[in-house]
Amino acid sequence: MRLSALFVATLALVASNASRALQFPTPEDPRARELLAEVGMTAAKFEGLLKFARPAAADWPCEPSLGYLYQAAGLWNALPADQLPEELRTQRKDIDKATRKMMRAMNMDASAAGNDTYSNIELIPIRAQCTDGKLDGPVEYYAKFDSVRESTTEMLSTLTNKLEKNRNVMNTAAEVHIWATYKAGKLVPEGLQTVRRATMTTKMFFENPDMQKNYDKSMGAAKPIPSIYVQVNAKGGHVMFMPMETAKISAGFLGPKATLETKLMTTIMLNGEGVQDSFTYTDGPLTGKGRFNPETNTRETITYMDNFLPALGKKLSEMPNMENYREVSLGGRNMLEMRSCMVNNAMVKIDPCPVEQ
Repeated sequence: MRLSALFVATLALVASNASRALQFPTPEDPRARELLAEVGMTAAKFEGLLKFARPAAADWPCEPSLGYLYQAAGLWNALPADQLPEELRTQRKDIDKATRKMMRAMNMDASAAGNDTYSNIELIPIRAQCTDGKLDGPVEYYAKFDSVRESTTEMLSTLTNKLEKNRNVMNTAAEVHIWATYKAGKLVPEGLQTVRRATMTTKMFFENPDMQKNYDKSMGAAKPIPSIYVQVNAKGGHVMFMPMETAKISAGFLGPKATLETKLMTTIMLNGEGVQDSFTYTDGPLTGKGRFNPETNTRETITYMDNFLPALGKKLSEMPNMENYREVSLGGRNMLEMRSCMVNNAMVKIDPCPVEQ
């Protein structure tokens, strides 16, 4: 999402970093409301989940299938394809195929999607039992790993007026606490709960040495960015809870200022045959929703943000790079809305988006 340079500049005028109590939403959609109630997350429970520690080393009661342990921990790409169970190998092929198709639709090379390499992987059981030599029943374990994602993109250099290949490298150090159910060694998706803590550092490497010099000068050393979330799978879908800092724009003595606030982003994904819906909330209010039709490969995405224009004394028509936004009222709040529509992984300008056809 691209915002105007003026708005981005105001983010540098941060007054304070105010901590707030995390708030959970009350969805209007009854299916989302039921799923959230089934998950039963509270502020106290959420805070407690984030405090997990590395357990003492222990042996597994039987030899587990690494593919299914990696799947639950979110790092099953760490295994070579020939070491994956057949069903996971098929799933990975389907995902890779869809990713390549999407990149082509965006006129991008498949290498822009990135390749992951993993190291220092630890899997420590906390609670596990086996039947006939395979994991069976409730399983709780800890995972730790480092990963590197490298991707390349071609960009037209404003300095040389030539296409140049640039490389992006993202390093991640992650810890994950997993509660899952296994049956005959295989992961049961329903009821899977993961808590992930990670730090990420990203750096760009430019083909043009002058671009690299300017980047290094302006960005300096890569700074670690924390990433924390709790995800719970249920029969009707899954819910992800992620604390994040958002900027609140307000008028100041010397002009507009931005105050960072910690808010809880809750994303609800609903399972279902046919059209699939998702909802995103920042604290209580709705800030985004999506609808996907797998039969027609059509996806509509709608995002909302607080309308910062009055604080800047600006009109929407005066803001560059915001042609796809409009001002709306949502639940009595003055918001900016952006809609996008993708058909066969390509952005199209169709209104309404034919997601239900």
